[in-house]
Amino acid sequence: NKFSIQRSYFAVDVCGNSANCLQTITVNDQTGPTITCPAAQIVSCAEQVPVPNPALVTGTDNCGGGITPSLFSNTTSNQTCVNRFTVTRQYRAVDVCGNTSSCNHIITVNDQNPPVFTSVPANVTVDCYLVPGIGIATASDNCTSGASVVFLGEVESPGVCPVFKILTRTWRATDPCGNSSTAVQVVTVTDTNAPQFLVLPKNIVVECGPNNAAEFQAFLDARGGAVVQDCAAITYSHEDSPIQNNAYNCGN
Repeated sequence: NKFSIQRSYFAVDVCGNSANCLQTITVNDQTGPTITCPAAQIVSCAEQVPVPNPALVTGTDNCGGGITPSLFSNTTSNQTCVNRFTVTRQYRAVDVCGNTSSCNHIITVNDQNPPVFTSVPANVTVDCYLVPGIGIATASDNCTSGASVVFLGEVESPGVCPVFKILTRTWRATDPCGNSSTAVQVVTVTDTNAPQFLVLPKNIVVECGPNNAAEFQAFLDARGGAVVQDCAAITYSHEDSPIQNNAYNCGN
């Protein structure tokens, strides 16, 4: 579509006189083709960005000839994390005369999906002597960059008997772009057992009389040396048996 045509014209009158002239026609295609890039795309993960594909560029030429598209540039911008950025691909098409046109294909990568927990310690109800240790929670992410899981802590709440207390354990999973989710395990702790004497109170012989009252009270305050185990706070009390006359009738 770039060439010249020259045409010669002759004119003759009735007397045989003649004249001629020359017409020059110049064909000069300076118009680039009309092209269309793929529609803008939004994906969540870097690995979902498609590879460049000039075959997806469509178009026509004003002269009806074919066009040849190709990838001209491929740039990344506005990246704030591994799965949040913009890809701008510029495709260029050329016609048979070397005229070019370009268009842009915009791909936005924007991960807004939080990780999903795949394993969390189950809720349990246990006796107060059988409270399990802190377990392990795991999570997966929609992107291959993965997620990290941290244990945030344990909150203890009082219960109503026979529930002694409630332990709420929380984990948080976070992906590289800051999307996060939490998971909770509830441990219900019961106390259905009476306090257990590990060491029984000692027997004691106290001589009657006002001078021994302090010694006897100290013995009571020390619970006779008893050692008691229980999950909850223990309230102590004692009950004296009726005083009996001594078997020896010593007269005191």
